Amino acid sequence: MLVNAALRVMGRDGYTSLTIRSLAEELGVSHSALYTYVTAIDEIEDKAKRRLTDQLPRPQSASPAKLREELLAFLHAARVLILLHPGVLLSRVGSASSEIFRDISEQWFSALTPHAPDLKTVKLALTALMGTVLLIVEGERLLEAGTGEKGSRRSDKKRSDGAVTAKAVEPYLNDLIDLVLPGLAAGNKRGEADRRRSRK
Repeated sequence: MLVNAALRVMGRDGYTSLTIRSLAEELGVSHSALYTYVTAIDEIEDKAKRRLTDQLPRPQSASPAKLREELLAFLHAARVLILLHPGVLLSRVGSASSEIFRDISEQWFSALTPHAPDLKTVKLALTALMGTVLLIVEGERLLEAGTGEKGSRRSDKKRSDGAVTAKAVEPYLNDLIDLVLPGLAAGNKRGEADRRRSRK
């Protein structure tokens, strides 16, 4: 209940808006009564952010084809999470949120290393992929800001809800994976076709 209320406050008013007072208002109780259950707002904020980051897929497979699918699912989930809750992944270094994301990244580094020349390559590759996701999100935000609100030119089909734009960004992410992690192209039909063409 506290975590859900915290997510509502942070989603509506931003991450810096979460205080004992704002959480109490959301719950319809006095802030002094809330102190009975909450000693530090940071604990609630960390739990809320952890709940959101739990939506990010972790690597499960060892096969290149399956791992590639999982990596794409992770990138799409990260894009939607950053779009809807930017304060979760884009938080200051050293914060609980950044530590959670660092742990998730470490799991991806371990899973991807067998399919790359070395760990440094994997770290650079994942950084490039996440950087691309951030650019895509920023583009979506600018598009939404420029076409939303009064006199909206935006249709419901173009809304940034994650499901609609996933297909649009898939080719960019696939091409980048082929470029930075060619070891994952083994089960990818397009990757195989590209390699055959380059051999001729």
